[in-house]
Amino acid sequence: MSVINSQDAEGLESMGLLSPPSSSGTRRIHKRRLNRSSDEEYRHLPLTPVSSQISPDESYHEIPDVLISSATLEYLGYTHDRATEIWREWTDWGGELQGLPIEELEDAEDAVPFIDFAVGHIASYGDDTCDDDNHIWFTYMNAHGINIDTQEAIMDRVFDWVRTTESCHYWLEDTMHMRYRVLQEIQATSVERTRATQRARSRPGSSDSHNNASIPGSQNAGRRSISSVQRSLPGISNVTALSHEATVAANAPGFTILYKGIDQTRLNGVHDDEGNVVQLDELASLGNFDFSNQKCWYFTPQRETAILYACYAKRREGAGSAVIVHLAIPNSAIESLLPNERIGVYWPSSEWKSLIWHCRGVHKFPSELLRFRTATLIIGTASRRPAFIYKRMRSPEEVTEKHVQKMKDGCPAVQYVFQWDQGESFLMEHWRALQVFPITASEFRLWRSSSLRDLNVEENVEATPS
Repeated sequence: MSVINSQDAEGLESMGLLSPPSSSGTRRIHKRRLNRSSDEEYRHLPLTPVSSQISPDESYHEIPDVLISSATLEYLGYTHDRATEIWREWTDWGGELQGLPIEELEDAEDAVPFIDFAVGHIASYGDDTCDDDNHIWFTYMNAHGINIDTQEAIMDRVFDWVRTTESCHYWLEDTMHMRYRVLQEIQATSVERTRATQRARSRPGSSDSHNNASIPGSQNAGRRSISSVQRSLPGISNVTALSHEATVAANAPGFTILYKGIDQTRLNGVHDDEGNVVQLDELASLGNFDFSNQKCWYFTPQRETAILYACYAKRREGAGSAVIVHLAIPNSAIESLLPNERIGVYWPSSEWKSLIWHCRGVHKFPSELLRFRTATLIIGTASRRPAFIYKRMRSPEEVTEKHVQKMKDGCPAVQYVFQWDQGESFLMEHWRALQVFPITASEFRLWRSSSLRDLNVEENVEATPS
């Protein structure tokens, strides 16, 4: 199961935009041919053949040739040696399943998906950590065979505020799942590009060449190419996230604007082919988080928080894209909720401490907190630190100010939590605008450089996506 479709690969190789598979099982592909938004994001990069570049790192990205492979394990974040060990276990397991081909192991009865098999090995060594001592994080990742690039991405000083809200295991698992989704998105884009090429060839008078409009110096250079499929991702704005226009879009009198910073792959299924919102399930969270252990939709009214989370995703995902979601809800709709449907709970109230302790620590709800389970919307202070910290506490009284997530200015971070079926129904009925603004690589570099200056930290150029 190749990441790049065979017909697409033939065309891209003929243009020099994709290298042949290497001995290590990887390929180099031009960044403008990665996913459905990369042609726009990297439009400043010339479509120069990989063979003509001495150092193609600026314009090319290395990806696995085959999705289920040892090279993918390295791409997810493992060292070469650790990836080799895990791959051997996977292939040995395949032998136990009557010799099924590697690419079919996921489809076998009672089989474990490859990504779950890969991520499952993070829990093989030692105890998880959320310590403030960075050395302990590096020790944990080294023990799990995590490569240096991944360690540096997770430990980037700019994102300490986000990173310390969860544990090392959490961010490793999140990073690997995100990178795998990125590869699946590259794979899906390759299939779409192949179909677009076939449709173009079937038109009367069309050329048999594959995307020759993109080749510098060709007679069609400068015209819109077959890669336009990469610019047609439904629901994504042409305006970038950190632009003045996106900032202006956050000002909507009469509406509450809520934000969410995520990797772009989480939007798959939210829009139909025309860009219309059809469901919000992909934006939901399920687990032991603040205020609830049911399926919930978490948003922040503080755009700065969404920018941090989106940029942290951009920092870790490699070849993917990150976005900031703007969700507009009429103030009147929120105000129409009854007191038992809309509940506010904030630090330093004892009720906030108790709710955080019971939800994050997975403790049985007392009767005085049961009203939160039936609420449509809970608005309150966000907590920090992973669930296992709260599980170790003996009572809510151990929840202190150090467990409060705060903004740069020291003010507590706030979140809007739409809960379970009633929350989803409210969102689908009352949202009036859902805008998605992408963060480009150039925007990210400028934002990170500015953030490093604020921290008085010397910039490591190699640490930024390009």
